[in-house]
Amino acid sequence: RSLSRPVTHTHPTPNKTELRFRDQYLEPLKRSGQIRDYLEHESIRLRLATRTSIAFDFPVITLKDQLEFWECKGHWEEDARAKTKIAAARFPFTIRIFRWDRKARAFVEVETFTR
Repeated sequence: RSLSRPVTHTHPTPNKTELRFRDQYLEPLKRSGQIRDYLEHESIRLRLATRTSIAFDFPVITLKDQLEFWECKGHWEEDARAKTKIAAARFPFTIRIFRWDRKARAFVEVETFTR
């Protein structure tokens, strides 16, 4: 297998933040026609190196039929940030990072990675 080829895997159960992101952010975008669709939680894993991979929360299909990876975070661990930067440099996908803003009571995009 090629080290840079995406592979599918069994996805873990989403946590409360990920469920909120899906229900309160992704679903309204899909219903209003702002995104085409999104795939199941962590349904695509990107292999970064031998025994090192990353699965972003939600693969999203844009209106231009492009695949993006969207991730919602409470806070970033350095390991996750480093893996995200490696994935962005290696793969031709946009990776968008969101967090829950307590004041705004909404998800906000805080960082975008592209190759």
